[in-house]
Amino acid sequence: MMFVIKADGRKEAFNDEKIIQTCLRSGATPETARAIVKKARETFREDVSTHKLYVFIADELDAAGNATLFLLREAVANLDPTTFELYIKKVLEADGYKCAWNRLVLGR
Repeated sequence: MMFVIKADGRKEAFNDEKIIQTCLRSGATPETARAIVKKARETFREDVSTHKLYVFIADELDAAGNATLFLLREAVANLDPTTFELYIKKVLEADGYKCAWNRLVLGR
């Protein structure tokens, strides 16, 4: 049985469904997602770190033309809090909302 080694050192059983769902959320077809899982199982016959698996999936999605959403999600997750707030402000403004940033709003 193959395991994925988490950043904190824990081991988790390699889960095909997690990779398939990640690929589908990135816009890949079910066929592409299953092909990526198959190739991952062939490439990593022993335990693999989450980082190596992430890079592998990103490369495979890129080759299939589906890496943009996958990489965008990761980039947004890595934003510091201030930058994230400004990013969300811009997203909302682009959708027609009026936004104010860095204001203290007192409650009752």
